[in-house]
Amino acid sequence: MMIENGYVALLQHDVLKMKHPQNLNKIVTLYKIIAMKTFSLSVNTGKDVITHTIEKYTPGGYVESIDNLDSENVCWVDNSARIFDNAKILGGSLIKDVALIFNNARIEKSYIANQCRIHGNAVVIESACNNSVQIKDDAIVKNSILLNSAKIYGNASIDGSIFTIGATAYGDCQ
Repeated sequence: MMIENGYVALLQHDVLKMKHPQNLNKIVTLYKIIAMKTFSLSVNTGKDVITHTIEKYTPGGYVESIDNLDSENVCWVDNSARIFDNAKILGGSLIKDVALIFNNARIEKSYIANQCRIHGNAVVIESACNNSVQIKDDAIVKNSILLNSAKIYGNASIDGSIFTIGATAYGDCQ
């Protein structure tokens, strides 16, 4: 039996059992995804806009549930990226390169790559995060570029900004 949402499916035989990134006592089962049709995504990487084409039957990354992925608008979780819990990857998003998205985080029309961690109730919309960026708690990031170990947490709300080389925003800042 294959669980699918129209453009991707879960491979029930290709699972990854691993410790939850936040609760090391909890073992989570993640399922590899596979593209069920060819589709393209255009994403802003922070440097330029790229079009990423996923061919039919291309294997992707790992999700805990088909519900982690937008069922109506295409998004893609690439090879080593992992999505846990109730995290939601919405249309127009590309998640790749050992990125971890978990808890109730929501990613929409964004590019997340290279060991980024987005978790808690964090929301990322139309943004690019690359190279060990961390966004957590109730932080909201919109129309921004975060690079090289930038951190956004607490109730921080960032819009139209560039954060790089360890820059941090936290608390109730805007």
